[in-house]
Amino acid sequence: MTSSVFALGRHITVELSGCDAALIADSKVVEAALLEAAKVSGAHIIESSFHYFAPQGVSGFVIISESHFSIHTWPEYDYAAVDVFTCGDSISPYRGIERLKKLLHAQEAQISSDMWRGTGFNYTARVAEGHAPSTGSGDLEKLYIEVQPYGIFCAIDLSGCGNEADGASEQCISALADVMHCQKEGCEFKTFDHGNITVHSVFNMDSSIVVRRDKCSRSVHIDLFCKRYADPRSCATAALEVFEAKSYKIHPAFRMS
Repeated sequence: MTSSVFALGRHITVELSGCDAALIADSKVVEAALLEAAKVSGAHIIESSFHYFAPQGVSGFVIISESHFSIHTWPEYDYAAVDVFTCGDSISPYRGIERLKKLLHAQEAQISSDMWRGTGFNYTARVAEGHAPSTGSGDLEKLYIEVQPYGIFCAIDLSGCGNEADGASEQCISALADVMHCQKEGCEFKTFDHGNITVHSVFNMDSSIVVRRDKCSRSVHIDLFCKRYADPRSCATAALEVFEAKSYKIHPAFRMS
């Protein structure tokens, strides 16, 4: 599997807090805001459907050629939950999220998860042959450059791992260190081994990698931190290949100073 063959779609969940209660209680306002968010992200809008719940609250979907935008609001808590699912590399979901934050007067737009959907090995060959688009993460790097955070964190969960070799965790750490461009001088290595559970970690002043492996459940849990930008998709791809995993979850986040 190559780094360009990764997933069929990208799924982002957003927590909008501190919204204007009057705005998110108005279904017409919420619909117009979500349509505008989809438009500025570069999506191709097909149709929308919204519903007002008495005494308060709005739920709605905007169907796009690339999948959908959705929202559910709680005016009594000044809160809205947003879902963005896209396929292909032509959409900038973060641009749409930022516009939605402004339109609904939200004080904060927190990315609670940023996942790539559809990574099963049964169809990656078809993706490689050009039967379906791959999904990139360049938009995340653009946001990183704009925001200038202290660093980037990424949690990766792998399941159905087929590589049972004892040295797989060390191999994964080496592969991740290369992807993250970690300095290998002055690193501190630690290993914990208890039956079917092994934990391998490496730390330095600029980055850290922790790989926790459970052979019984054939799962691997990885936590990464880097003070420079490291592409979460490339990191997940490297780990996916080493452990020959069948599925994964990935949660990148910016750490602010």
